[in-house]
Amino acid sequence: MFVDARQLADESVVESGVCIVGAGAAGISLARALAAHHVDVCLVESGGLDPDPAAQSLNEAENVGLPYFPLDANRQRVFGGTTHLWAGWCRPLDAFDLAPRPWVPHSGWPISASDLLPYYQRAHELCELPTCSYDAGDWEHPLDAAPAQSESVISKLYRLSPPTRFGRTYRETLARAANVQVLLHANAMDLEATTDATGIVRLRVGCLSGSRFWVQARHYVLAAGGVENARLLLLSKLGNEHDVVGRYFMEHMHFPAATLLQTMHTPAITSHGKDAHRVATRLALSPSIQKREQLLNHSVMLAPVHWYDRLTHAVARRLARRVHPLQDRLPPAFDPGVAPGRQRAKRWRLHLTFEQTPNAESRVTLGNRCDALGMPRVRLEWRSTPLDRHTAERAPQLIGAELERIGLGRIEPGASLNAWPPAPLQGLRGHHMGTTRMSTDPRHGVVDPQCRVHGIDNLFIAGSSVFPTAGAGAPTLTIVALALRLADHLQTIVTR
Repeated sequence: MFVDARQLADESVVESGVCIVGAGAAGISLARALAAHHVDVCLVESGGLDPDPAAQSLNEAENVGLPYFPLDANRQRVFGGTTHLWAGWCRPLDAFDLAPRPWVPHSGWPISASDLLPYYQRAHELCELPTCSYDAGDWEHPLDAAPAQSESVISKLYRLSPPTRFGRTYRETLARAANVQVLLHANAMDLEATTDATGIVRLRVGCLSGSRFWVQARHYVLAAGGVENARLLLLSKLGNEHDVVGRYFMEHMHFPAATLLQTMHTPAITSHGKDAHRVATRLALSPSIQKREQLLNHSVMLAPVHWYDRLTHAVARRLARRVHPLQDRLPPAFDPGVAPGRQRAKRWRLHLTFEQTPNAESRVTLGNRCDALGMPRVRLEWRSTPLDRHTAERAPQLIGAELERIGLGRIEPGASLNAWPPAPLQGLRGHHMGTTRMSTDPRHGVVDPQCRVHGIDNLFIAGSSVFPTAGAGAPTLTIVALALRLADHLQTIVTR
């Protein structure tokens, strides 16, 4: 059932078994799974079914760190959350992403890849993908694969969701569920705890119309994203005994690192799988080379760069659709752009994407300005480390050298790294991770391996804010897998 919270009586109380804050990929996945377990759920969403400029303005924030995209542009306050912006890239974390790496400070998850495996299988279904191998060697590639992997450079396969817009795809399922109540235009303001701060009593919710009400539940889950989860804990003065909340903010850094000038036929890096679902391959240095060179995990996408005589880029794309049957189904970055007979030279841009080092000084705090609800806005201080720079310099060098060695072409340097960060260095517009990281030790993290906030019996967190490290893959599939894992845990304790 969907309810416009602006119609609720002022100071009224909504009761439920589990209260979930945020209706994005994590919140919707969690609500669906709990509903199937016959658990009563109240899903609290700041936005409505369609984008609302007034709600979106609550995301405005101050940035005092590295240059970054405005936070009101890469987060969505709407039912479905940031899946409205999602490009659909899916890949599980690599096993070594979850393991401690001595050269990566604060690395290591308190859970293993095997703990996530069954949930990844279920997450594929929610992301409208078949469960199958991510080994590039298991696929047929009618358009050819990425350059053959060697001992140092390997191919990483990614699956491309349609992409699934969770707000549209799962709206009817939640609307029909008798044990789910979705409150729209409802803004979580703060959590009220017991006197000893070991439990949550109720959640205060406000509407931009001016009304206020409460949600009272047995268990609470913050699923509002990598920025807002931390903000809600800071506003509530909870879970921060060791000053960890909001720290370790991570993005995936992304920039054009080099150009491959083709000297022979360069295989396409996008292919069509035998099950008719889209796949893409990227290149990366093997785990052993990453260890030897002390690098962060990463991947390199090869995208063609074309020089045209009289054809504009837009015209070339239209022509490419006629000669490339998959063009309409490929993301813009995978533009073949081939206009037969009109090409002067063929170059392949190496776009490097890599995880950041967990860094306590990269953080989300509360600023001095307030939003329309009277709550302090976010203050983002995005920071980098020498290991980030080392990865940005060394990974493209080694991958480029291998491409040259096997005779694919000549490498030309990309962005200058004489100064850090290079231009154009940028995040990927919304991979917000790490601000409520997972750890067995409350001195080093905010939630335990079950995603429960340390020291608070009935408060949990879902989403990429619990990631201790970012890995090289897009976070959405892991967000959904962790939400399903949390649902199984909550189901066992709610029904006791």
